Amino acid sequence: MINDHFVVNPTTEQMEDSELDLMMAGTDSAILMIEGFCDFLTEEKLLQAVETGQVAIREICKAIDVLVQTCGKKKMVEAINLPPAELYRHVEDISGHELVKALQIKEKIPRRKALSALEEKVIMILSEQGYVSKDELSGPIENLADIVEEEDEDEVIEDGEVDEGDVHIKPVSRKPHHQLFSEVDVKLVFKEVSSKYLRRRIVEVNVIARMLRYIYYSICWVGSFHLHIAFQFATSQFYSGL
Repeated sequence: MINDHFVVNPTTEQMEDSELDLMMAGTDSAILMIEGFCDFLTEEKLLQAVETGQVAIREICKAIDVLVQTCGKKKMVEAINLPPAELYRHVEDISGHELVKALQIKEKIPRRKALSALEEKVIMILSEQGYVSKDELSGPIENLADIVEEEDEDEVIEDGEVDEGDVHIKPVSRKPHHQLFSEVDVKLVFKEVSSKYLRRRIVEVNVIARMLRYIYYSICWVGSFHLHIAFQFATSQFYSGL
């Protein structure tokens, strides 16, 4: 702020005489960060400065949107290959209970080691169960001999020539195979599941902390209330005995 006027993106020379140095980050609809200092400005002035900064940020966001529409490339959403939902269920079934215990370790390095060991355990179990693929194939390939019927030589050859149209495909139903996952997908899913359990634990700890704080203050209030009543009773007894 220079001479009681807000200046957006001032020069270095202008900042030397400024009463306010304010840095802001945000979007066209929200303020994400505010940082700075001022020379004993009023609350009203600070609010006006924030509003001025938000207007400037909104204009910058509009310019960025125009630039994206003009020069930007479309997002290749169809190229994103997310892990299947079934894999999340397998990882949670295997690691759920042990994951809760690992996240309760207070020390950072032991907790990381426990999570890494649990991740390797999940990969090993899924590999033993036949869920993890070592290549990029999406599933097992059946042998051609299991699909194509074997023909006798006299059925295939007619008049000394091969009857190419006499090849029969077995109308057998394909056996259901469980889906194969890559080791990379398993690691990604394990990270997501770990993050979900960690957020859940943070929420639970905060709830418990608030409950304990409430109980503590309740006990203090009840204790001070009884202490106040006891003091009044002792005082009245003292003066009544005079």
